[in-house]
Amino acid sequence: MQFENDSSLCTLCGYNETLEALYLWMMMFSFQSVSLDGTLFQKSGVISGGASDLKMKARRWDEKMLNQLKAKKEKLSEELKEQMKQKRKESELNTIRSQIKGLETRLKYSITDRDNTVC
Repeated sequence: MQFENDSSLCTLCGYNETLEALYLWMMMFSFQSVSLDGTLFQKSGVISGGASDLKMKARRWDEKMLNQLKAKKEKLSEELKEQMKQKRKESELNTIRSQIKGLETRLKYSITDRDNTVC
C-alpha cells in the first residue's frame, strides 16, 4: 500500500483489500475518502456512490430530460396545429373578402347600368 501526501491514492490488488485499507486509513485520520471509481467512504462506515450509482443517476437524469423534451414536443406540436388552423382560416377569410369585393363591384356596375338604361 502506498500513501502520498495525505491523499487517498492507493495501489492495491483486490477490491476487498482496497476497502479494508481505506477504512483503516479513515479510522487513523478523520477524513472522508473517495476511490478512483467515485465510491465515497465515510468514517461512520457508510459506503456510497461509485460508477454504478453515477450511471443510475445519469439514467434518471436522462429519463427526466427525455420526458421534459417529449412534453415540450407535444406542446409545440399542438401550437403548430393551432397556427396552421389559424393560417387556413386567414386564407379562407381573404378568399371570401376578395369574393365580396368582386360582388360589390359587380353590383355597382349593375346599378349604374340599370340607371343609365331607360325602359
